Amino acid sequence: MGLGNGNPNSGNKGSNYAYELKNVRALGELLNSVKRHGTTTLATEATLISVLNAIIASDQDIEILLVRDTGNANKVVQQITNYETGTPVVSYKDVDGNPYVPVGPLEYLDPSAITNLMLTELIAINANTIEEPTALVSSSTTAGGTIPAGSKAATIFIDGPGGQINTVIRPDGWSQTFEFNNDTLPDITYNGNGTATMYVDILT
Repeated sequence: MGLGNGNPNSGNKGSNYAYELKNVRALGELLNSVKRHGTTTLATEATLISVLNAIIASDQDIEILLVRDTGNANKVVQQITNYETGTPVVSYKDVDGNPYVPVGPLEYLDPSAITNLMLTELIAINANTIEEPTALVSSSTTAGGTIPAGSKAATIFIDGPGGQINTVIRPDGWSQTFEFNNDTLPDITYNGNGTATMYVDILT
């Protein structure tokens, strides 16, 4: 019958050997049943072929592969082959699931190419979303000030007694760095009240 091919341990659908044996046994049982009932008229060759095609069709499903349409700026799309009807039906969809008509020629992507494609896409996404800091501003004062909302990070060091952060008094020598992963800071107020020197670094 020839459906099975390759070493059963090679991952090349070796399980088809058992599948073929099952079908042969089923046909044998059919023939024995005919003999037992004394029937001399067997199914025609066309009927048996139809039965085999139905068996094969019932054991198939849908195969999806990624292909590159080299005739359309190397656009990557899905190639969908439906085996459920007995006759393979091939269709194409883009990455959003919309029907697609390839220009061709098509190039099949192997697993390593797909991995590289995903990596390239992730790098491109990160490049578009990560903003690099633009400036570092340092200052010192015994008066008050505000770290503006939208800053990437800020560090405050209090030299002397009585310094305040958001109206909360902090001890001499107090230091704090403010930052949020992938986010910006809200307004942060500070005040040396004329006695403490407030050293402030702001990353914008």
